[in-house]
Amino acid sequence: MNFNANTYKKIPEGIEMHISALIDLCVERIHLYKVMEQAKFQQLKPGTREWNAFMKNEVKTLKLKTYDILLQQDENVKVTKARQDDHLAHWLLSLCYCRTDELKYNFIKWELQWFMLLYKQMTKIEIQQFFVNNNFTYEYVSSSEKNLLEQCTGYDKSLQWYKAPFHTISTHLISCRKIFLHKGIAYFPETYTICCVRDFLIKQFAKQLSWNNRMLTMCLADERIEYLLKTIPIFTSSKYKLEPLKTINLDNMDDFAKDHYPLCMQNIHNSLKKDHHLKYDSKMQYGVFLKWLGLSYEDAMVFWEKEFTKKMTKDLFTRKYSYLFKHQYGMVGGRINYPSESCEKIQCSTPTANQCHGCPFKHWDREILLKKLQDDPISLGDIENIANLVSGKEYKGACTVYFNAKHNVIRDTIIQSPNQYAAESYEAEHNLNNLMESLCLRLDP
Repeated sequence: MNFNANTYKKIPEGIEMHISALIDLCVERIHLYKVMEQAKFQQLKPGTREWNAFMKNEVKTLKLKTYDILLQQDENVKVTKARQDDHLAHWLLSLCYCRTDELKYNFIKWELQWFMLLYKQMTKIEIQQFFVNNNFTYEYVSSSEKNLLEQCTGYDKSLQWYKAPFHTISTHLISCRKIFLHKGIAYFPETYTICCVRDFLIKQFAKQLSWNNRMLTMCLADERIEYLLKTIPIFTSSKYKLEPLKTINLDNMDDFAKDHYPLCMQNIHNSLKKDHHLKYDSKMQYGVFLKWLGLSYEDAMVFWEKEFTKKMTKDLFTRKYSYLFKHQYGMVGGRINYPSESCEKIQCSTPTANQCHGCPFKHWDREILLKKLQDDPISLGDIENIANLVSGKEYKGACTVYFNAKHNVIRDTIIQSPNQYAAESYEAEHNLNNLMESLCLRLDP
């Protein structure tokens, strides 16, 4: 370990330490997690100067010695020991936080924040060496390639530019069109390398936690590990409340649909935007979804009227169609509180060729589904995995793999409803991708 910033790829070996000392290391790191939560409650955004200053000050005030040493950046004898303890605490807590999706999410979030805090202190030379040591395939752009890039809109010659194979680049950067692509090679400025590292760490930490979860029963057979896991006081943040989200509205609905809708709701939304009309089953599936997503009754009525009246008069919409949407919100009739629809219920529907409701993984023609998947920024391996699950009639499993591929996560539980998909997609984007992108776009001078 030549850097304070650590990717934690290797399992710590050959370290002899009393179990009480191991517990102390874990408790110290949990205190670090708590500092990050305190920063969140003070509405400090990771990556900003204010957040960095708060973290460093609190670490020093609370005498979290391991992390204070690493943040001081002094090359002394204590640094080697601090790096070892940091590495060990990460792996021990990965055992504690591997049991549920909520624990995994918190662990990845906090470990990413800690890594980014150290990463931002590195010089350009150190970062380049860090890439080499960790086998990141980022190369400097040659002079001839710079001449080519100068012809592209958005090229900033004051920045150092890198290149790497397309498939190794952050899917978030690709979907947001923040890089240049040419003959299978991606070109991107130094400010975006952090996004690629972030994606790598998300995948690595997720795989590490999943592996730990599978091995947990075997590990607990060791009395020392069992005692360790029972003794360490697990800390979790307050869960982000997502039902209803209260973040979707008329202004952001199209972007929200593109980024966070499951494939079934994307299809209905796009069909509505194209045809300005939906058949009854599609209106029910989408309308109830929007209600539980958090779209207000007032916005829902404006949304449906705006779309339908592109092909009919307002009077016709009011007389023939508006009642159903009012009924979905319990404003008329029996004032029923429609529950959000589960994947099972949607899969039991029988859409005809001219309808757009239902489950794409179950009801779409295989070739149409594969074409859609190929248009999304997901790997061929994930597409093959999805196709195999569809062939085995594991439709929710296929949707879960689709979720994992789009968000660079690995979840052990299966998606059960479109609203769960959208809520967890927003959570992943809001609390990881957007949070880490702020480090790319708001680098302190």
